[in-house]
Amino acid sequence: MEITGSGIIAYDVGVGKTITAIIELASAIQNGKCKRPLIVVPKSTYPNWLKEISGEGEGCEGILSGVGIKVNDWGNLSKVSEADLANVPENSITVITYQGFEKIGFNTKTEKELLTELATILHDGGKEQNSRTASAEIQKYFEMLGIGNKNTICDIEKCGFDYITIDE
Repeated sequence: MEITGSGIIAYDVGVGKTITAIIELASAIQNGKCKRPLIVVPKSTYPNWLKEISGEGEGCEGILSGVGIKVNDWGNLSKVSEADLANVPENSITVITYQGFEKIGFNTKTEKELLTELATILHDGGKEQNSRTASAEIQKYFEMLGIGNKNTICDIEKCGFDYITIDE
């Protein structure tokens, strides 16, 4: 993960996937690979991630205690202001739930870029299409992206996230 910038941690239960991911995030920040990473986790594991990162209770230290990396405890984004979303500090890790992640969308430029990339991937199977069929399919993809952006409270570009970790 350090060399390629991406990867999958697939250890058995209890071997240390969470700790490994947190250490990799801290390393990525300290090596300049990112400034504002985002961790997206199920609601059930959310408290554990926060505990592992920064510790809990008196005398308890987390993995990142004392390294100067701030933790943004944002949960499902219900108590996060628009100003906070637009001003994620550098050298911080933001932890949100899947429910919070569903509230973050894309701006129009990113939608078009993603749509173009998706259309290219889907049509690189070697089959030729006439422009009418291609246009109809692109419209269908736009509608799907629009559904994904429905009920979002901000565009991810405003947040400035530059690295993502997703817990299954």
